[in-house]
Amino acid sequence: MRNRKKKQMSDIDWSQFGGSEQGQFIKFANVGDSVSGEVVDVRAGTDFNGNVCPVLDIDTEDGLKTVTGSQAMLKALIVRTRPKKGDSITIVYVKDEKAALGTKKVFDVIVDGGAKAPF
Repeated sequence: MRNRKKKQMSDIDWSQFGGSEQGQFIKFANVGDSVSGEVVDVRAGTDFNGNVCPVLDIDTEDGLKTVTGSQAMLKALIVRTRPKKGDSITIVYVKDEKAALGTKKVFDVIVDGGAKAPF
């Protein structure tokens, strides 16, 4: 066995992982699930397949929440509305729709109470 120095937790450069402090992840499991609050960070992340997608940290009445825009429609709506730090945002899982390969989730994304997607 080689004699290796164990890295102490304080030796790790946490900035290499990017992003800010993450909150509880929002899953949008049921129609009607929603999140509202102030955007505190917008960054690139990845979905389970390694594809780049937007990640939003949102300060809500219940604390910090993190939304990963990995679902196709949600990703497109986040990109279309382009939320930025300081914006108010509401994301609502509205309904399911039939799709070629099963069902897809339909969302509303409202930024600053003005821009609403889909347009």
